[in-house]
Amino acid sequence: ILESLQICAFVSLDLLLFYIFFESVLPILFIIILIFGHGNDRFRSAFLFFLYTLAGSLPMLLSILLIYSYVGSTDFNLITNISMEIQIILFIGFFIAFAVKTPMYPFIIWLPKAHADSVLAGSIILAATILKLATYGYLRILLTMLPDASNYFNPLIQTIAVITLIYSSLSTIIQQDTKRLIAYSSVAHMAVVVLGLFSNTIQGIEGAILLSIAHGFVSPAL
Repeated sequence: ILESLQICAFVSLDLLLFYIFFESVLPILFIIILIFGHGNDRFRSAFLFFLYTLAGSLPMLLSILLIYSYVGSTDFNLITNISMEIQIILFIGFFIAFAVKTPMYPFIIWLPKAHADSVLAGSIILAATILKLATYGYLRILLTMLPDASNYFNPLIQTIAVITLIYSSLSTIIQQDTKRLIAYSSVAHMAVVVLGLFSNTIQGIEGAILLSIAHGFVSPAL
């Protein structure tokens, strides 16, 4: 079920459908962590993961509704020529949702807990593809549909990415638990991906895509 929902999220050509499938992985992962997870702390981890990502995605839903009222459609191919003022508002809504999912600092707390207390298969899926939903969102929505706002917010996003990179790398060094170590290193990898995506260069974006794919293989293999 989880695999099918993720495929649907990556192939949907409508913003509302993308949002539905983007969110639909939450209940399944919630159940996986709650029922098959390890330790007594898994209940807190499951609820933290569920509530964090659900609350983070609400601004994205508001942005989609704003696009629908502004453009009259949520089809990817029809969303063009949005004014700069509207782009900035939309960008903030989408970015919050993707920043929680990536996760970027300061929305970092749910991932190590979800990783550590999840069953092994859940950790693998979380590291390999769930984190890439946000990368795909940056690429498909922010850079493609809101290019002016992306350019406007570039310095801010790169600053957040560098803070995330340093914080998560230092956190990785002190971990004793292997799953937590992989979780924090995943955050560091995703911060590098975000730096590449918002570098405003073809090489940076291609490198970010390549690193996303590489991390999808390396982290689960580890």
